[in-house]
Amino acid sequence: MTRQISLVRKAVQNKGKPATTLPDALHLKWIAEHIMPCEPALRSWLNSSVRCRTTVDDIIQECYARFCSLDVSGITNARGYFFRMARNLLIETSRQNNIHYLASYLDIPENFLKDETPSAAEHYETKRELDWLRREMLHLPSPEKEAFFWRKIHNLPYDEIALRLGVTERSARRYVMSGLTKLMQKRDSRTPK
Repeated sequence: MTRQISLVRKAVQNKGKPATTLPDALHLKWIAEHIMPCEPALRSWLNSSVRCRTTVDDIIQECYARFCSLDVSGITNARGYFFRMARNLLIETSRQNNIHYLASYLDIPENFLKDETPSAAEHYETKRELDWLRREMLHLPSPEKEAFFWRKIHNLPYDEIALRLGVTERSARRYVMSGLTKLMQKRDSRTPK
């Protein structure tokens, strides 16, 4: 029903003009990368919020249709934009159907709107930590270094590590734990208290 209303509205707005062209590949890629991963969370929120005949699928489909015709270059928080668009469509549909009890159900929790993309500072700090860890791993004593590397980087089982080192499985576990303990002690000693 909502989809039909939307199509009729667009046809009236276009006044007989041909339909707009399909979005280009970059536009579709942006939608796939930024919008589609948020759909399950939006669908969950809508399922708990919708109390009328409007289906969740109609609202989500209308959101996708609007994203296809929208200039997305200025959108910095795609998740928040997607949720707000769905909320506004729900309100619009409710008004058209003369539904008055929806207002209390439409509060979007803040964690749904939060942009989870790490900032440049967080990227930099994470890279610094990984560089430090890589350097420190190279300074571990020989059996601990190999055991830690094979277990934590290559995710090998302890029995495989034991075979490669020529030791028992228990020794392989000890080498990994010893390497981890030494790295944690080095990290703690460099962290200001």
